[in-house]
Amino acid sequence: MKHSLSILITLGVVAGAHAQIALDNAQNSVYIVGQEYIQVGTTPGDQTAATNGLNGGFGFERWQRGGYGDNGNFGSNLITSINSSFNMGSKQFGLRSGVGGLDFSGTDARRRLLNDVGLNEVVSFSLMPGGNGAGVLSTVGDFGVEFRGSSLSNPGRDLFGMNASFGQNYSLQDESGSRFTGIPVVGGQRLDVQVVSYQTNKFTVILTPFGGASEKYELDSYGSSAALNTALRTIQFYAYQTNGDSYVNFLRVESFASLSGSLALGNTTFGGAFTRNIVGTIKQGNTILGTIAVNGINSGTASFSGTVPISATGPATIEWDGSSFLLRKTNVTLSGTNLGLGTINLQNGDVDNSGEVDAADIDIVIANFGATTDMTSDVDVSGEVDAADIDIVIANFGGVND
Repeated sequence: MKHSLSILITLGVVAGAHAQIALDNAQNSVYIVGQEYIQVGTTPGDQTAATNGLNGGFGFERWQRGGYGDNGNFGSNLITSINSSFNMGSKQFGLRSGVGGLDFSGTDARRRLLNDVGLNEVVSFSLMPGGNGAGVLSTVGDFGVEFRGSSLSNPGRDLFGMNASFGQNYSLQDESGSRFTGIPVVGGQRLDVQVVSYQTNKFTVILTPFGGASEKYELDSYGSSAALNTALRTIQFYAYQTNGDSYVNFLRVESFASLSGSLALGNTTFGGAFTRNIVGTIKQGNTILGTIAVNGINSGTASFSGTVPISATGPATIEWDGSSFLLRKTNVTLSGTNLGLGTINLQNGDVDNSGEVDAADIDIVIANFGATTDMTSDVDVSGEVDAADIDIVIANFGGVND
């Protein structure tokens, strides 16, 4: 791994609500395929902090050549174009250690925000190693990102970081050291990264393989940064001694508004060791703005908290569903501010998840009578399918999804 390198990864629950502060996308018209986007016209190996690169977004300084890499730093930082089926857009910010694989010293491309990232502002982007039809797979070296403060000196005051190496899982580095995540590095697989500073020198990171399950991590700044109360300001992507391609896109810094309240799970006693999970899907029309996952519920009421971008305003609907409960819709009006939604009541009895409590549900409960394993027939979550469950389904007979 590159010396003095910090690695990253990110996101969590957000409460504040301020204006969006930065946005950039390689699909913007200023970026042309095959064009260098950092320090246009400078000689490879120039490791100054010059800011004469391109900038197709707002809220950032221009793309800059980083200071890492061996003397010469002959890597390439070019706008690329891979098939849109890889979900990285029609154009991407590409990084490669050596031009044509002839040199493996390394290269960096960094964006510095015009302002420090404040508490509860979310930094997000997508990255992808090349391979499996999306350029060339790197079989050696490292690809990743450093999260840093405003200083551009080297080695700099890195806050934390994230690294990708062939044949391994993504790894994170912070004050506690280096650790591997549960997400493998796969060529042609997009990874979405979100970072939020929820407290000075403390960050929540969420990593989500495109279309897959998320992993959440809590990170602390390195000691040198913590002592200085350094705020996140600079995002520095790198490729070091690689022999293939890597890609970055969809840079965004934005504030979110919170949605909070409680769920009331009707006709439950939770007398055993089993729990229930409910998911709220936040929608505007057919557009999904986010989800609120309420997992491990072990009582009749459970609090929830989720977020939506403050840029999302107007009427929206949250669809609550899970286990033996009918789908319920909560209508809200998003205004870019935090909203308290009160108590959401969920109706029990839909054992087969058909959208209606009917005779089929009664039949299933009767068929499972006496079972003590975790199943939806145990509608009251008492730990056993018994007469009480039959009574609950009968009491809710005729109920349907919203």
